[in-house]
Amino acid sequence: MQLRGVIKQMFDYALEVQRVTMNPAAMVATRYIGKARKRSRVLTPQEIRLYLRTIDQSNIRRQFKLALNILLLTLSRKSELLLACWEHVNFDADEWLIPEANAKTRKPHIVYLSTQVAAMFRELKTLSGESELVLPGRGSIRKPFARNALNKALEGLTFKMDPLTIHDLRPYRRNAADGKGF
Repeated sequence: MQLRGVIKQMFDYALEVQRVTMNPAAMVATRYIGKARKRSRVLTPQEIRLYLRTIDQSNIRRQFKLALNILLLTLSRKSELLLACWEHVNFDADEWLIPEANAKTRKPHIVYLSTQVAAMFRELKTLSGESELVLPGRGSIRKPFARNALNKALEGLTFKMDPLTIHDLRPYRRNAADGKGF
């Protein structure tokens, strides 16, 4: 599974710089490569504090800090944030609409923004300049951050806890057998 990911990243880059016209790795579904493990990691309150403190004290780009905080504080999916457009953020109502095209479930939904998260979105609005995207990429204001940019930013940080991924920032549904999650 890791090899496919590396090859896919290489071809994604080659597509972006127009060296190839398609990514053959993208056509191989991960379900044919390996069995996905069920996610069971849940951050403790102490780990959440450590996560937030580590992000805040890191030297990663400000957009990464804000995005990683927003993911935790809104429990939204990484893809939803990467594809977010300013037309879907209502600062008057402190709401962020995730349209069906950006939602994993293909159902639109609204994320209500706390005062803290609304302030983060306002800062991202300033940082995004003239872009229609909440998180425009480095190379173009018309393209979002690369899909793995936030993962790489998180991987570059050292946390004094068990390793974590962006998926660990979202809760998972309770398994009646183990009583964990929610």
